[in-house]
Amino acid sequence: MSGINELYAILCQNTEILLRKQKGKINMNTIFTVENEDLARLSPRESVDFFRELLWAEAGRIGISINKIHVSSWINVPDGGVDASVEQNNISVQNGLIKDGHTSYQIKAGASFKPWQDAQVKKELFGRKHPSKQNLGSSVGDCLDKNGTYVLVCFKQNLTDEQHRQALGTLDYYFKQCSYQNSKVEIWSQNNLIGFVNVFPSLSLKVNRRGALRFQTHQSWSQEAEMKSEFKAGQAQKAFISNMQKGLRQNSEAVHIRVWGEPGIGKTRLVLEATRIDDLQPLVIYCDAAGRFRDSNLMNELLYETS
Repeated sequence: MSGINELYAILCQNTEILLRKQKGKINMNTIFTVENEDLARLSPRESVDFFRELLWAEAGRIGISINKIHVSSWINVPDGGVDASVEQNNISVQNGLIKDGHTSYQIKAGASFKPWQDAQVKKELFGRKHPSKQNLGSSVGDCLDKNGTYVLVCFKQNLTDEQHRQALGTLDYYFKQCSYQNSKVEIWSQNNLIGFVNVFPSLSLKVNRRGALRFQTHQSWSQEAEMKSEFKAGQAQKAFISNMQKGLRQNSEAVHIRVWGEPGIGKTRLVLEATRIDDLQPLVIYCDAAGRFRDSNLMNELLYETS
């Protein structure tokens, strides 16, 4: 089409569309590969921020409203033993990150925390007080009272099977001391987190610090000079943004949206604004088709054979 400038936005809600792996190949690293070291270098604040984005992305994938997700950035404020929570919900599609019912998460981002050690778990749950229901962190107790799932998330540890079993046994022991005989408890370490983030290519690029190569995460894209100018949307632009968000939120199949029009009318900025919202932003990978996408590592990943 002469004189027509085109922009293609591809958003993959299903990982297998974007992360194609060749059968029979083991330990095949790609540009999206997240290593234990990538998680280990995150600061406590970065760990919480990353986990928030992970929950938002998963909520969008399985159709949960993000207003059911609560994650505090105040890492030094008493939190009752819980850093993040997902309100009571009923979900039919899940990969384990968000549970059916209520879920509470305690995030530990220090290398010194060893959940298989009795003394450290005891201190985490009760501080310096005697183990009892009244001394249990209030938010942890609230989760268990709701028959929810309590998840201890360890960013700096990659637990062995024995360490994992010891940690689970210790938590179960102390919860029984608080009259919770059938508590639902999970402990996640780096291998679990890597499994969860692999579903979301943009988050993978962000945490492994490859998001500023020949393609960008939404955050990196939004910092370009042309994208930082003031944005004023009229009714037509607002309708466009709303329709695009609705289309991108379809989670039954891969989504392909084509935006076209005369050069300079603001197509790229409209797509940026449409995908700025919390549940879509972690799913975005941006690149210029002519200058960056063709013959890029990203294009190579998309073209991997699946058989």
